[in-house]
Amino acid sequence: MASKGIGLKQTKGNFQLKGVIMGTQKDSFYKEMVAKNGKPFRMLNFGVQVSKDAVIFVSLTGGEQELVYFSGKPKGASKEDKYETINVEWKNRHNFSKDGFRLIGVMCGLEKTVDEKGKEINDKRVLHPFDACDYISDKLQDGMSVFVKGNIDYSHFVGQNGEAAHSVKFVPNQISLCQPVNLEDEKLEVVANFTQDFVFLNIEQNQDEQNFLLDTNIVNYNGIETANFVIENKILAKNFRKEIKPYTFIKVWGDIRTVKNTEEVTADDSDGWGTSNKMTKVFSPYRIIRVITGAKPDSADAETYSEKVMAKAIEKMQKEESKEEAFKSVEGGSWGSSKEVADDELPWD
Repeated sequence: MASKGIGLKQTKGNFQLKGVIMGTQKDSFYKEMVAKNGKPFRMLNFGVQVSKDAVIFVSLTGGEQELVYFSGKPKGASKEDKYETINVEWKNRHNFSKDGFRLIGVMCGLEKTVDEKGKEINDKRVLHPFDACDYISDKLQDGMSVFVKGNIDYSHFVGQNGEAAHSVKFVPNQISLCQPVNLEDEKLEVVANFTQDFVFLNIEQNQDEQNFLLDTNIVNYNGIETANFVIENKILAKNFRKEIKPYTFIKVWGDIRTVKNTEEVTADDSDGWGTSNKMTKVFSPYRIIRVITGAKPDSADAETYSEKVMAKAIEKMQKEESKEEAFKSVEGGSWGSSKEVADDELPWD
């Protein structure tokens, strides 16, 4: 939902993938267009195959803007000093330089270079998403082994049937070459993980698939989105049911998986042509699910996003929502494993 900000701290999500690139030969891989504001806009979509049976698709977009932002600390600053942000005009984004400051953008390492010790390393550069789309489209090829990390973006839009359709996108802020990934290796450790902050709403058992479904709210800068997660660990699910009340904030982590997406459809036999014919209708080859494997109970906060606070925020969004907007932006122990997505895991080189 559109607004100028709803006054609540965002509940952010991150992901990391390690696998083999696919999809660079498709027409949808890279596109250049003109945005509604008349400025150039670029779009990039590709797949990362993390196992023999699982592909996660990643999307990046970027357009020209008035300013870019560099973040850092001045030379001589202490660890206790806060990071500063410097605004730089768009035309100067490539030639601005100040010790201790780095462009806020996408970290790219898709070429090799040799360091001063003669060691082959990734040629690292940080680019604005607009420039990164062009650079990645030029360097990325099917079959490359890469490490990708970034943010999870939740949004929704109104479909042709008038109902809200929900979208989850994996938006990279780093993509770099890594050691070759052998998808045929039976001992391959799949790297497809996420961390997520959310506002817990409800948990129910899914009898068909023998797991538990969580309903949650994701708070963005300008809206509140609904998102679903899965729990397979019965003890972990029991703890959510027993310990976590509705409208409680909590941090979780887990695995990103793909599941075959089918729906059984029964044909109507009222036309006199015999009995019903059961068939499987495939809407998409697969769907992505996020399986929670662990949670941080001491992060639980039942006050910040209380039902009253959330209702007030939703009311504010509804008042500020634009009637002309076609797409609405948003889009250890018994607590499970201790595997979280570490920022320094799988380094550049």
